[in-house]
Amino acid sequence: MTSQWNDRITEELVEKFFKHMRDAPPLVDAPWLKWACVQEAYAQSADTQDDRQKALLALAHRALAVMAVTSSNYANILTKLHVDGCTAAELQEAKYNISATDISKANQRGWATLAKILREMEATAAVKQTQILLRQLGKLVQRVGTADLPNQLAEILLSGENLALTGMGGSGKTTLAKAIAGRVFTRYKYSRYVTVIVDSGGLAPLVFQHKLAAALQIPSNVSDAVQKERIYLDLQQTATLVLVDNVETDIADLFDVLDEWSNPSQFLITVREQPSIPGRIRTYALGELTRAEAADLLRQEARYQNRTELVDAAEADLDRIFDKVGGHPLALKLVVSLNHQDTIPQILEHLEKSNRTQVRELYDHIYFRVWHSLPPVAQEVLRVMEFTAEDGMERSFLMEAVRTGWGQEIQEQAIYDVFDTLVQRSLLQLSGSAWDDSYLYSVHNLTRTFLKEHLSGWDRQNQE
Repeated sequence: MTSQWNDRITEELVEKFFKHMRDAPPLVDAPWLKWACVQEAYAQSADTQDDRQKALLALAHRALAVMAVTSSNYANILTKLHVDGCTAAELQEAKYNISATDISKANQRGWATLAKILREMEATAAVKQTQILLRQLGKLVQRVGTADLPNQLAEILLSGENLALTGMGGSGKTTLAKAIAGRVFTRYKYSRYVTVIVDSGGLAPLVFQHKLAAALQIPSNVSDAVQKERIYLDLQQTATLVLVDNVETDIADLFDVLDEWSNPSQFLITVREQPSIPGRIRTYALGELTRAEAADLLRQEARYQNRTELVDAAEADLDRIFDKVGGHPLALKLVVSLNHQDTIPQILEHLEKSNRTQVRELYDHIYFRVWHSLPPVAQEVLRVMEFTAEDGMERSFLMEAVRTGWGQEIQEQAIYDVFDTLVQRSLLQLSGSAWDDSYLYSVHNLTRTFLKEHLSGWDRQNQE
């Protein structure tokens, strides 16, 4: 199990770790700071220089305690030398009476034993770390038409390059990005995962800096220059995968800071436009689904939403849906959502009557139909989501906000059922995990846009 850690934790590195872990200030670019066992020790301590040094000493004590089971003499010598801070001369005095030969042997032979022990600790910590990161991603969905693409694109990040996924809104960029993240997390390169969500519009470098600092929990009450330096140090000390999600405009202005902050951390970006300056970042353009892929997605989504009519629909009917909707994944999922209210002939009739030629007009029509298919409580949930933070809202807070907005008695389970229904119908997104605080509800940016632009008009039509 530990063989894959041999390159990461060598005898030479272990020796340097023990000899420099007491340095003040600590080495900010020390290779051992990227070890999962070190990151785990840091996570259990306060974020100060003194506490982090204590965390390193505690880790060293744990490794030496394991070593003491089979090599107590060497473990004792190395503890006094590198943890307690004694010198070799002091150990040879009457108080300890340790010979120079034993000290030399401990230094020569101890590192191999400690390297083996630390590799075992690293393997355990890395598995725990990966489980936490995968929980943050939540349920991973394979975008139809991508096959082995997540594995292929993961190699770009693992090679030390940043990656931008480009494509129009609703094309499945975020779905693919999370699938890629899931692949790289199982390769044990990253210790942390953070998301920077762009609510709308572009992303100027300073705005990006402030958003990234907030995601990394770096204080905002410092100058921009100090904040930028702290971001650099933070991303150097903790290998982080940063998902920058939903950028609508050119990202060329970010290239300089991305280069500066990258390695060992990397950036995975979803953006609608191709960068205006080629060659500065690896890109992959997501096109529309093919007719066959769209049919596969319609049937897959119909199974998920338990719409048996669509699962068993004739190819000709699915072709008619594709002819009106095209290969836009989110639009196709929302069409399936309409089947909760309308039959397939009714869906086709409305799509054909709408005569929408632009993608934006198409989504406008579909969202309008979906909104009017929802029960009032589900509509209230989406009203609340219109004003939530970009990264979403925790379940308990969303529950309370819906109850307040609803203004009348409603059973808690009834609201939970609505949450589940909206997730199933692609109107709510669930990120993170039920096992920790990253378990959040959010809405797709297109959903938020249409809520903001059309909700008041939809409500007036309901009243009429």
